[in-house]
Amino acid sequence: MLRLQLGPADLCRVRFADRLHPVGTALLAGQWLRDPTVAVMAPSLAERAAAVEAAGAAQAATAVLRHLLPGRGSLPDFVTPFDGLESVAAGLEVIRATPAGRVRAEVTAAYAEVAASPLRRRFAAADPELLDMFGGAVRTWFEAVLAPHWPDLMAAHRQQVVCASQRLVRHGLANLFDGLHPAIRWREPVL
Repeated sequence: MLRLQLGPADLCRVRFADRLHPVGTALLAGQWLRDPTVAVMAPSLAERAAAVEAAGAAQAATAVLRHLLPGRGSLPDFVTPFDGLESVAAGLEVIRATPAGRVRAEVTAAYAEVAASPLRRRFAAADPELLDMFGGAVRTWFEAVLAPHWPDLMAAHRQQVVCASQRLVRHGLANLFDGLHPAIRWREPVL
């Protein structure tokens, strides 16, 4: 379980992103769509992912991403950066600029329950060639799976932001936090 202790200064910095992060969305979608209970909530996206995973370059990209990232649980934070919202290329540039020590620490923590492999060791070591391979796999998977659905995903995100904004204005921050997801609880000062 992830617990965030939020003080007054943290609460003052709560913001809504004006758009989805293409790289973060691709990596989280790739992870979530492995779970049949999640895939059933986005059938057209799940069908697209399944079809793409069975064909050509996207099949290889899926294999790389599935090998390098845990199938469940937390991803290393550096692969879902706050910056680089403009495009897949911008997000990958932010990831590529992550200091090697941070990459090592976060990948090692994410792999705590995963068997080591040569590729995973190279990923944890921030090997430039492997980071390029990772970036290429993300780009390929995004273009093959998410790009055709991107306008709909962006519209859904905008609608969620409108709803969350209204909940915040009408009922306050505690109600907003409590309404994020059934598994998320706000017990001041812990989310």
